[in-house]
Amino acid sequence: GFSKLSDRQLYLWDTKNLKEPIHKQNLDTSSGVLIPHYDGDTKMLYLAGKGDGNIRYYELEDGKFFFLNEYKSSDPQRGIGFMPKRSLNVSDNEVARAYKVQSNLVEP
Repeated sequence: GFSKLSDRQLYLWDTKNLKEPIHKQNLDTSSGVLIPHYDGDTKMLYLAGKGDGNIRYYELEDGKFFFLNEYKSSDPQRGIGFMPKRSLNVSDNEVARAYKVQSNLVEP
């Protein structure tokens, strides 16, 4: 979501009680929409901003998101897709593989 000052925000909600979020966090200031991908097996959230080149990784622990790392690129993305888990190389400790959709190519 966004605040009144165009801060991008991350909220965690309990689907049984939508009155108050469990956790909320300001991320940054940008006008691009965030594209989320949550992996329930590893409890990781991947956030890719449409129009910027960064992909952030968060871990969900005890009802809060903790920042892990960030992939930075100067090439803006239009979208992101993830490889099915059965196609990952687990012997190399690969837990996810994202495909970044750019204006003229798809980058792994």
